[in-house]
Amino acid sequence: MYRSAIAAACLSVAAAGTLVSTSMSAATPAAQGSCPEQVTFAVGGTGDTHSQHVPGVPAGPRENIDYPASIRPIGVVTGNESILVGTDELDSRARSYRTRCPDTHINAQGYSLGAVVVGAVCDRWQIDTVMSHNTECTTVGNPSRPQRDGTSGILGQIPPIVPGLAVDRQKNSGPIPVTDVCNSNDIICNAPNPVVNPLEFANGILGYYEGDHGYAQPIPNNPGDYVYYQQPRIEGARPTTPALQSLPTVPAVLDAVEQGHWPAPADTISPTMDSPNPTAPHVPWAPPELVDAAFRVAAALAANVIDE
Repeated sequence: MYRSAIAAACLSVAAAGTLVSTSMSAATPAAQGSCPEQVTFAVGGTGDTHSQHVPGVPAGPRENIDYPASIRPIGVVTGNESILVGTDELDSRARSYRTRCPDTHINAQGYSLGAVVVGAVCDRWQIDTVMSHNTECTTVGNPSRPQRDGTSGILGQIPPIVPGLAVDRQKNSGPIPVTDVCNSNDIICNAPNPVVNPLEFANGILGYYEGDHGYAQPIPNNPGDYVYYQQPRIEGARPTTPALQSLPTVPAVLDAVEQGHWPAPADTISPTMDSPNPTAPHVPWAPPELVDAAFRVAAALAANVIDE
């Protein structure tokens, strides 16, 4: 039961975005030859192949991105294949629009799996001279949300256990303003480290099953990372304390273990003039057995609450 519960949660990473979204607007492309002040390119979650269910899309001209929106075995292609098609389609269509309407402000907005697509393209545009100006990116329920206060998108907290779905966290570094919107009970975008905070991890799993991956709130006007507080689904669940927020994530630990060394390269100290022979800082050890135990605890807690 424990394995099935955690597997179900992880298979739904960036998934189940379509039916819980509240936005069902049809695309309203700009008339031929006209150039609006702003256009939004919308990218939907898993199952939303025509991107019709992206929450919070502003009124005005809208271009929906068609892509497989699939995560095998839920769909016919893998998550990475869907992301690749989506990123190519978004990048190509937005560039074409920019060529035709160079003064139009472009907003790329994605939900769930579509947020991964938008995040990947936005990171690419940050260093692009054509696309990095008069552009913004908005992600909702983002599985690749960057780390903040001990949480991040779930893809940054668990190893790639779903075949064909392995992506890096979004960087959000560059001139393009980025808005991330997330619910505090949504494990998809607000996942803690399951090793150091298994109860909060379980709370996020339950929140996902209870509909906290759905979004009806308006998108803030100013860019930033917004986490909307929700009453925890599990009594006693709390955010990770500051003292534990700097601990390495599960993927970082497992990568280091697999490569046969610890700490991971990012946690080592480079030689300096003052310290030509530095020693690596002390980093708490988290062997695979502890990681597996944490997953079992989180899954068990979630499963018990769901069964009640």
